[in-house]
Amino acid sequence: MADSEFKNSSIYKEMMEIFMKLDNEYQNRVLTIMEEDLNREKLSLRTSKNKPS
Repeated sequence: MADSEFKNSSIYKEMMEIFMKLDNEYQNRVLTIMEEDLNREKLSLRTSKNKPS
């Protein structure tokens, strides 16, 4: 699913509604967790590309 499709989906809209209801402290925690997960994914992709087949 492309980013634009996801952002137009009802799941995304529901997630954003819930996220906006969180106070700032929890928003920061959620963003930190998402950023850590993204960095882990990028690292995993980089290491898997470097492995010989």
